Amino acid sequence: MKVRDWVCASIFVIIQLAGVGGAEADSVRLNNGDMISGHVVRMEDGRLLLATSYAGEVTIAWEAIAALETDAPVLLVLEDGESARGLLIPADQGWLRVKSEDGEEQGEYALLRVAAVNPKEVQPPGWDLKGAVNAGVNVRRGNTETGDFHLDGNVVAGKEKNRYGARAEYNRSEDDGKKTVDNMLLALKYDRFVSPKWYISGYSSFERDEFKDLNLRTLIGVGPGYQVWNSEERNLSLEVGLNYVMEDYEETADEDYASGRWAINFDRMVYRDTIQFFHNHEGIPGFEAIEDFLLKTRTGLRFFLTEKFQSTFLVKFDWENNPAPDRKNEDIEYIFTLGYRW
Repeated sequence: MKVRDWVCASIFVIIQLAGVGGAEADSVRLNNGDMISGHVVRMEDGRLLLATSYAGEVTIAWEAIAALETDAPVLLVLEDGESARGLLIPADQGWLRVKSEDGEEQGEYALLRVAAVNPKEVQPPGWDLKGAVNAGVNVRRGNTETGDFHLDGNVVAGKEKNRYGARAEYNRSEDDGKKTVDNMLLALKYDRFVSPKWYISGYSSFERDEFKDLNLRTLIGVGPGYQVWNSEERNLSLEVGLNYVMEDYEETADEDYASGRWAINFDRMVYRDTIQFFHNHEGIPGFEAIEDFLLKTRTGLRFFLTEKFQSTFLVKFDWENNPAPDRKNEDIEYIFTLGYRW
């Protein structure tokens, strides 16, 4: 064989091998009978991400899928926390059959029981630690002398079915040397997951506000929570529960009472991976008297400047339906901070 013929033959073989190696052998059959081929990336929050050569990444609603087959092992995570790893082989409509790489069948699972496929959230054994610290300062000197200082931070540590959280916030302002704002908040939380979505939460918070006549407000509570979404793209958790509130005032008579609690924690990327909208909402309705009602919201945008640094624009709104005498019901602050995250 001539050298030229040998080179051409070699190139032809390489092209064929490359074509085989890049073949889209994973297949998705929809409830309407359509077939889509590609490479299964992951499924989270009820959406399957399929990479294709002809349309890029395609997102398919999990509930629209009748069957799924793969030529490479995938990890299935079920609603009850059970997991299985292997190839997905032909199965009846609405079911997935899993076979290990050595040919042993691992089991058959209903599609509706699957909570995730190849989830990002799966971590190796050990602690998963995330957090951030943010600070904002505004100082004016001259005809008007003012100073505003805001500091907040949060940390979340998770391991297996346990999640621990802490959040702190401090605000102080001065106007012509006279203090006009001085308050702090510390919140501690523990979540115990009983399934991939449901958890039981223990919660406590400690708040002080000089200009609300409040030496210390302590909340202690417990209740269930449901994690609707949990991914880098979006997060949503809903909580309800029972609380006990203890309020120590400087001049007003102290109070303590039983209450309920609801909380909503939501965030979502609104522009690629650089801008995130967030909203944290907590309501505390008293059981003994309807006027004992507290509401706290934190709403804003986070701008991810680099991998570790961020800026935040925050609107802080607090409502106290039964404040100390001569105090207003609401406090609204507009805060801009720079921060570091990990």
